[in-house]
Amino acid sequence: MTGGVCLDFGDISALLPHGRAMVLVDRIWIAADGRSAVATKAVSGTEYCFREADAGCGYPESLVVESFGQTAAVLWLHGRAGDGRLPMFAAARDCVFTGRVPPGTTLTHELELEHASDGSAMVSGRTRAGAEPVATFGSLIAVARAAPGTDAEDGPPGREER
Repeated sequence: MTGGVCLDFGDISALLPHGRAMVLVDRIWIAADGRSAVATKAVSGTEYCFREADAGCGYPESLVVESFGQTAAVLWLHGRAGDGRLPMFAAARDCVFTGRVPPGTTLTHELELEHASDGSAMVSGRTRAGAEPVATFGSLIAVARAAPGTDAEDGPPGREER
């Protein structure tokens, strides 16, 4: 990817509300126009999800979705001023898993930002494990909600509670 910006684990951790231990993306390249991203996640056999797994197991599909979703959140949030709202996964459509992800593999997520506003975003894309396709995502939708204890919890200025 030419142009744009590369975010490392520290940058990603600062943008996501998960806390460092739950961040499932190592590096993200965001295109200069802010409409696409490529991210990587190294899947290690020492990860907690493999603690009781046998040698033939794969990285759980739910964690593939979470890693893809975290990439989407960073793509959406990057370059936007923090307003005290939290991105939350809302829906997934047309998600197809076509392969497994063994330990020792690097996941690569490729995303396109289809829609973005202050309150919601929608992305589509695909994930590879090494060179092998493992998932396609027709759309993932996220919404932003007020974080507890922030000014954003009260809603936009001028909004009256009834």
